[in-house]
Amino acid sequence: MEKPEVSVKQAELLRKWFGEGIAVFVPALWFAEVSSAVHKLLSWGQISADEAERILDACLNLPVRVQAEDARFYRCAFDWASRLGQHPVYDALYLALADRLDTQFYTSDRKLYNRCQETGASFVSLVE
Repeated sequence: MEKPEVSVKQAELLRKWFGEGIAVFVPALWFAEVSSAVHKLLSWGQISADEAERILDACLNLPVRVQAEDARFYRCAFDWASRLGQHPVYDALYLALADRLDTQFYTSDRKLYNRCQETGASFVSLVE
Protein backbone atom coordinates (compact mmCIF):
# COMPACT_ATOMS: atom_id res chain seq x y z
CA MET A 1 0.00 0.00 0.00
CA GLU A 2 1.28 3.46 -0.93
CA LYS A 3 1.66 6.31 1.51
CA PRO A 4 -1.29 8.66 1.16
CA GLU A 5 -0.05 12.14 0.52
CA VAL A 6 -1.60 15.54 0.62
CA SER A 7 -1.88 16.71 -2.95
CA VAL A 8 0.13 19.69 -4.10
CA LYS A 9 -3.11 21.56 -4.70
CA GLN A 10 -4.34 20.86 -1.15
CA ALA A 11 -1.05 21.96 0.41
CA GLU A 12 -0.95 25.10 -1.76
CA LEU A 13 -4.51 25.98 -0.79
CA LEU A 14 -3.73 25.65 2.92
CA ARG A 15 -0.53 27.69 2.58
CA LYS A 16 -2.47 30.37 0.71
CA TRP A 17 -5.22 30.54 3.32
CA PHE A 18 -2.83 30.59 6.27
CA GLY A 19 -0.58 33.12 4.51
CA GLU A 20 -3.53 35.42 3.85
CA GLY A 21 -4.77 35.07 7.41
CA ILE A 22 -7.94 33.28 6.32
CA ALA A 23 -9.51 31.45 9.24
CA VAL A 24 -9.74 27.67 8.84
CA PHE A 25 -12.31 26.13 11.17
CA VAL A 26 -12.49 22.50 12.25
CA PRO A 27 -14.69 20.52 14.60
CA ALA A 28 -12.92 19.15 17.69
CA LEU A 29 -13.09 15.70 16.06
CA TRP A 30 -10.41 16.86 13.60
CA PHE A 31 -7.63 16.32 16.15
CA ALA A 32 -8.74 12.73 16.77
CA GLU A 33 -8.96 12.07 13.02
CA VAL A 34 -5.48 13.45 12.38
CA SER A 35 -3.99 11.46 15.24
CA SER A 36 -5.78 8.30 14.12
CA ALA A 37 -4.66 8.65 10.50
CA VAL A 38 -1.03 9.18 11.47
CA HIS A 39 -1.14 6.26 13.90
CA LYS A 40 -2.67 4.02 11.22
CA LEU A 41 0.18 4.85 8.82
CA LEU A 42 2.71 4.10 11.55
CA SER A 43 0.98 0.82 12.46
CA TRP A 44 0.92 -0.27 8.82
CA GLY A 45 4.63 0.45 8.50
CA GLN A 46 4.01 3.18 5.93
CA ILE A 47 5.92 5.78 7.92
CA SER A 48 8.62 5.64 10.58
CA ALA A 49 8.13 6.71 14.19
CA ASP A 50 10.14 9.87 13.48
CA GLU A 51 7.97 10.67 10.44
CA ALA A 52 4.84 10.06 12.50
CA GLU A 53 6.04 12.49 15.16
CA ARG A 54 6.91 15.17 12.58
CA ILE A 55 3.60 14.78 10.74
CA LEU A 56 1.57 14.77 13.94
CA ASP A 57 3.38 17.84 15.31
CA ALA A 58 2.93 19.70 12.02
CA CYS A 59 -0.78 18.90 11.82
CA LEU A 60 -1.58 19.56 15.45
CA ASN A 61 0.19 22.91 15.30
CA LEU A 62 -1.62 24.24 12.24
CA PRO A 63 -3.35 27.53 13.01
CA VAL A 64 -6.85 26.05 12.77
CA ARG A 65 -9.73 27.30 14.85
CA VAL A 66 -11.77 24.75 16.74
CA GLN A 67 -15.45 25.57 16.69
CA ALA A 68 -17.37 24.90 19.88
CA GLU A 69 -19.86 22.08 19.54
CA ASP A 70 -23.23 21.81 21.20
CA ALA A 71 -26.39 19.72 20.95
CA ARG A 72 -27.73 21.81 18.05
CA PHE A 73 -24.48 21.28 16.15
CA TYR A 74 -24.72 17.49 16.57
CA ARG A 75 -28.39 17.56 15.52
CA CYS A 76 -27.36 19.37 12.33
CA ALA A 77 -24.61 16.78 11.70
CA PHE A 78 -27.15 14.00 12.26
CA ASP A 79 -29.48 15.62 9.73
CA TRP A 80 -26.64 15.98 7.18
CA ALA A 81 -25.69 12.31 7.62
CA SER A 82 -29.31 11.34 7.02
CA ARG A 83 -29.55 13.49 3.88
CA LEU A 84 -26.33 12.02 2.54
CA GLY A 85 -27.29 8.44 3.38
CA GLN A 86 -24.24 7.96 5.59
CA HIS A 87 -24.19 5.74 8.64
CA PRO A 88 -21.40 7.47 10.59
CA VAL A 89 -21.78 11.20 11.17
CA TYR A 90 -18.06 12.04 11.10
CA ASP A 91 -18.04 13.68 7.64
CA ALA A 92 -21.35 15.34 8.43
CA LEU A 93 -19.71 17.17 11.36
CA TYR A 94 -17.66 19.14 8.84
CA LEU A 95 -20.76 19.93 6.80
CA ALA A 96 -22.62 21.02 9.93
CA LEU A 97 -19.72 23.31 10.77
CA ALA A 98 -19.70 24.93 7.33
CA ASP A 99 -23.49 25.20 7.48
CA ARG A 100 -23.32 26.85 10.93
CA LEU A 101 -20.64 29.32 9.82
CA ASP A 102 -22.34 29.93 6.46
CA THR A 103 -19.07 29.29 4.67
CA GLN A 104 -17.52 27.11 2.00
CA PHE A 105 -16.54 23.50 2.77
CA TYR A 106 -13.62 21.96 0.86
CA THR A 107 -13.10 18.22 0.54
CA SER A 108 -10.88 15.92 -1.48
CA ASP A 109 -13.37 13.07 -0.97
CA ARG A 110 -15.04 12.77 -4.37
CA LYS A 111 -17.78 10.43 -3.08
CA LEU A 112 -18.69 12.87 -0.33
CA TYR A 113 -18.60 15.77 -2.78
CA ASN A 114 -20.89 13.94 -5.21
CA ARG A 115 -23.39 13.08 -2.47
CA CYS A 116 -23.36 16.70 -1.35
CA GLN A 117 -24.03 17.92 -4.86
CA GLU A 118 -26.96 15.50 -5.14
CA THR A 119 -28.50 17.10 -2.03
CA GLY A 120 -27.99 20.64 -3.34
CA ALA A 121 -25.20 21.55 -0.92
CA SER A 122 -23.71 24.23 -3.15
CA PHE A 123 -21.32 25.34 -0.41
CA VAL A 124 -19.22 22.19 -0.91
CA SER A 125 -16.18 22.34 -3.23
CA LEU A 126 -13.94 19.54 -4.44
CA VAL A 127 -10.17 19.89 -4.13
CA GLU A 128 -8.49 17.40 -6.46
